[in-house]
Amino acid sequence: MEIRTANLSDLSAIYAIELENFSSEEAIAQEILARHIELFPSTFLVAEQDGQMLGFLEGPVGPERHLQDSSFTLSVEDYSAQSGGYISITSLSVSKEAQKKGVGKQLLEAIKKIVSNMLENSKLSKLEFGTVESVDPLKIRIDQKKVINASQLMLSHLVRDYYVDITVQHSTDSIYGAWDTSHDHPGAGKNVIPIDHEHEYKGRKKIMMHYSSTIGSSILSKI
Repeated sequence: MEIRTANLSDLSAIYAIELENFSSEEAIAQEILARHIELFPSTFLVAEQDGQMLGFLEGPVGPERHLQDSSFTLSVEDYSAQSGGYISITSLSVSKEAQKKGVGKQLLEAIKKIVSNMLENSKLSKLEFGTVESVDPLKIRIDQKKVINASQLMLSHLVRDYYVDITVQHSTDSIYGAWDTSHDHPGAGKNVIPIDHEHEYKGRKKIMMHYSSTIGSSILSKI
């Protein structure tokens, strides 16, 4: 089982688990979950195994000691970059197939480790610039002697490629004039379709967001 930070390509699976454990009236809305995934790149965790989502945990950082109602809304804010504050567990949900297998416990242990690292980093930390020397395997050179490899890094979804599901409902643009629009349609042959026509394009599609670093890219890292 792997525990990692969530990204928007996980949204459908996360929401499905939310609906498994809560009624539609009680479940956190999908658009709110999407907003929280973007807002809390370090403390929104998922557990998966063999490509199957097992559960998720959401732990936003806030200034209040006690849980606030706003933590379950679109108006919640991220205070992780500020000193002090508290982490609240606003959601911990495990799919019914994976319950009673220690998934929730491992998610809690993972967030505890993140909190411990945050506390340690707040004591002594610095920002350093580096340059990507290799993508696979990932290597970032900080200076002439210091090179950081993938095992030393926790990458957010802002610096790696990931898939996102989108819903579209439109038609392709009409093309004509100097363009060669010759093409076949099933059962119609070539050049019998009017040049000025459209193709319907709708439904759920998957696109890749290209954010991964390339060789020579500059990277800001927290040491």
